[in-house]
Amino acid sequence: MDNGYWEINSTGSGTPADYAVTLDARSVGNLGALAEQHAIFKNSSTDPATWAQAGTPVDVWAGSSTPTAGFGGQIVPVSESVSGFSIFAIGRSATNVLPITLVSFEAELVQLDVELTWVTASEINNDYFVVEHSLDGISWNAVGQVSGAGTTTTEQYYAFTHTQAVAGNNYYRLKQVDFNGDSEYSEIRNVFIGDGGEIAVYPNPTSGILNVPAGIEMQVLDASGRMVSQTLTNGNPVNLNELPEGIYTLRLIQGEAISYVRLVKL
Repeated sequence: MDNGYWEINSTGSGTPADYAVTLDARSVGNLGALAEQHAIFKNSSTDPATWAQAGTPVDVWAGSSTPTAGFGGQIVPVSESVSGFSIFAIGRSATNVLPITLVSFEAELVQLDVELTWVTASEINNDYFVVEHSLDGISWNAVGQVSGAGTTTTEQYYAFTHTQAVAGNNYYRLKQVDFNGDSEYSEIRNVFIGDGGEIAVYPNPTSGILNVPAGIEMQVLDASGRMVSQTLTNGNPVNLNELPEGIYTLRLIQGEAISYVRLVKL
């Protein structure tokens, strides 16, 4: 960092045992975006072409993915099992450079579409995200692409709507792609959509009267996903005459099972 270095020499005789090194850098001007990107490097001279990472880095930041600014510009990396004495410096570790720090990734059913949202705390050379969909969690297909923010330490908010989700399991993951083509995958999220086939709801379309079996909690959602009606059915017809004409989603809850049915109100 800032071309600074430490020179460590032995004051004893014989072959020294391996040891641990802790370096403390403060108020330097070219720190990486994230604290854990920094590691200790060792060299026999100040020649920049021959630096190598020293020993075994210790995860002193506990995988926190904390922006460097959160440490007030002070970086204190640690390496264990270092052998020999030489010149040491703090540098950016290629093995610890995370392309993005993903804070959250959520998938939620809204009407019969799936809304995907995710937040990053920081990004490094992030070109774009590919949204992938699977019916079994094994075979995947790209269903959309969202541009990344390049390099930033500011939180970024993303969203994508999958309008072709199907009845049953819908698995989603993000493929993050760097400008150089390297890529990484997020964790998988699943949204289950019932087809309503096990619950007889009729007539559909309806002019206002709907027949639903008893013992069902029926929630009526409008086009924005807002619940406009809620009924615990008792076997009698449900009166929906007060609803304006349009397309609604019925959320049918029976115990722990939830089904969704698209309803047309005439």
